[in-house]
Amino acid sequence: MRSIIILLAVFCAAEVSADDIQVARAHAYVEQAETAWRRMDYRLAYAHAVDALRFDRNNSPANVIAARFAILEMLGPQEWGRTLEKVEGDVQGYVEERATEAIDRLSRALAVDPDHIPARLLLGLVYYEKGMFHRLIGLFEDYRRRMPDRAEPYFMLALALMAQGDDEHATIAFTHGLNRLTPGDPYFDAGFMLGEKPSGPDRQALKVGWAPQDPLKMTSANERLMEHYQRVAYAMLRFSEDPEMSGGVVSDRGRVYVRYGAPKERYIAASSVGPDQLWSYEDFTVSFMRLRGQPWVYRNGIIDRTEFRTMSALAKAFPPKSSVATEWKRFELACRPVQFRAEDGRTRVDFNVSTRESRMNTSRGPKGARRVEIEHALVVMLLDWTSAERHVENLEYMAWLHGDREGGYLVRTDHVILDSGVYRFTVESLDRKNASVGVYVDTVEVRNFVGSELLLSDIALNRRSLLRPGHDGREDAVFLAAPEGIGVRGKSLEAYAEVYNLKPSVTDSVRYSTVFFVQAADPPGEWVRVSATTTKAVSPRQTITLKLDLDQTAPGPKRMRLRVTDHERSETIERMADFRVTW
Repeated sequence: MRSIIILLAVFCAAEVSADDIQVARAHAYVEQAETAWRRMDYRLAYAHAVDALRFDRNNSPANVIAARFAILEMLGPQEWGRTLEKVEGDVQGYVEERATEAIDRLSRALAVDPDHIPARLLLGLVYYEKGMFHRLIGLFEDYRRRMPDRAEPYFMLALALMAQGDDEHATIAFTHGLNRLTPGDPYFDAGFMLGEKPSGPDRQALKVGWAPQDPLKMTSANERLMEHYQRVAYAMLRFSEDPEMSGGVVSDRGRVYVRYGAPKERYIAASSVGPDQLWSYEDFTVSFMRLRGQPWVYRNGIIDRTEFRTMSALAKAFPPKSSVATEWKRFELACRPVQFRAEDGRTRVDFNVSTRESRMNTSRGPKGARRVEIEHALVVMLLDWTSAERHVENLEYMAWLHGDREGGYLVRTDHVILDSGVYRFTVESLDRKNASVGVYVDTVEVRNFVGSELLLSDIALNRRSLLRPGHDGREDAVFLAAPEGIGVRGKSLEAYAEVYNLKPSVTDSVRYSTVFFVQAADPPGEWVRVSATTTKAVSPRQTITLKLDLDQTAPGPKRMRLRVTDHERSETIERMADFRVTW
């Protein structure tokens, strides 16, 4: 009231227009409305905002405050079990009226000031809660066009697109938002909510930090990080009680929502100091309380009748929940990496992948193959989780090999050329027809084949092979790798290896011997020599093969040893490989 008296006194002392007086009166009421809102006297704030709009119907701050009150009333039944106006009778009709009021007032505010971000976010909240997703997409698409350098509009647009079921364009919008994050942006800080924020963080640190939780590494986007930012975007809309719409993600409810997602059910309970809000998840319950004149705060978490009085205690007891991590049924793939020397001092790593046919949706195909609808990927990463190699391919057919009484195997071989070092690798086969994905994850130490000493590759175990005419190494051979190193009794198993840097004699030829041994592995038996040859050749690099007849071999786990002796050097080198014989 004092501000109004002062303004009237100023106007009496100077010539001003009637419009100026109206605007000044509206401004004065807006100041009172903002003060009342900060005190959480929302009804009084609404009354002052309406008074301001009587003098200036286009006053953006007044429209926003009035809309915020309408949104509180719209959400009242699910926030504290009632509306502030204590409406009786047709509560749902009242809620719908308030939603319409909020849309009208916020639309007017944006018509006057299209860059009024709180108004745009509040309108987005109303559209989201009312399921008006087509309007929501248009609202945030306009936000993106107006502010293309900010990350927030892209995350909001991704939230809107995902709500409408447009996963493809939601992923594109999310990726654009991620690439626009900068330190100091609240969305950047929100990316580290579930872990320690590293010193001097950047976008790469964020991506690397989330890489281990990526449920499908074959895709360009990290679906778990995308889910995280959808929760962050919603928390910014839903749980921001400050006028700047900036506190949602750090509020107690916002932090729980980002960590665990939407609750399965939400209850309102009365207490002596105000309402309690209970969020029920599958394995635990979280409750919040709201003291009079205060925002919602964490009260406790309950897991199996155990109470956790602080959010940090709850976080230690229960890890973050993710829906995308369980979206696909999962089964294990088998994979045997085999290493050979490649050109330029690098290493070729063959990843021989196999799985039971029964785990995938297949139909009849050409002889020795099955028809499938598989998206197959090999992703090799450095130890800091940055990508080194990524191969993704859609498969219509996969090679089929006989197994045992439980059925046959589908097999696949991928290869990459790498420098020596330690790598993480993931093999994924996504079968969209039965909504399942086969996954194999491991670490491989890539050998260094550089140097002049005698070197021997790994032993590749194959069911069948095709050596092209004039072949001179692994790149000229086609193998059907033995699935899981398994051979069938009565059939045969082929072994393939390469020896490097054999030393020529004075006649420019090399003389070397190869000996293959086999032993039973469980329990360990005696080594039995199954092949021995001595050969002369003109190249220091030689291919070594063995066809192992399994007619008389007892089923069970076995171990193969290859010994190579360079007679000119008088040196011997060995490698071993495990395999199994089945009926």
